[in-house]
Amino acid sequence: MRGLVGFAVVFVVGCVPRPSEPPDDPWAGPPVVSNPPHPGCQSDASCASGQVCARTGACLAPDQVRAIHVSWTVSGMPASSTSCASAPDLQIELDSTSGSGHLAYLPLPCVEGRFSVDKAPISIDKVALGRAYGGSGWQSAKIDPVTGEASLDLPY
Repeated sequence: MRGLVGFAVVFVVGCVPRPSEPPDDPWAGPPVVSNPPHPGCQSDASCASGQVCARTGACLAPDQVRAIHVSWTVSGMPASSTSCASAPDLQIELDSTSGSGHLAYLPLPCVEGRFSVDKAPISIDKVALGRAYGGSGWQSAKIDPVTGEASLDLPY
């Protein structure tokens, strides 16, 4: 009788982390790049009654936030795959001249031609837009205090 040669089958079972789920928040902007982590609010529910959670993480009165809409053209042409060929990814910086607010997003697809933030502090009054990842050709503009609109023409 021959000896039985035993063998073992080893199964390695591990946990593979799932990619993070998109936020439940209806505002789903591009990843934040230079906003410092803030210990403030994450949603309106974490603010005191009558306040809203601004995108900077500050709880503010509703009259202290507004929507901001930034639109751009490229060398006078509407943003498109053709006009954006030399700068497909952009970075946007929204700042306050008083230093009381900052938001930055990257990458921002140039072809979109428009970017909006729904609850920005009214202190944010200027925008800069340029090539992502340290590129050149940045343009800046003031944000209209009444409409929350700003327009830029990128030189690419």
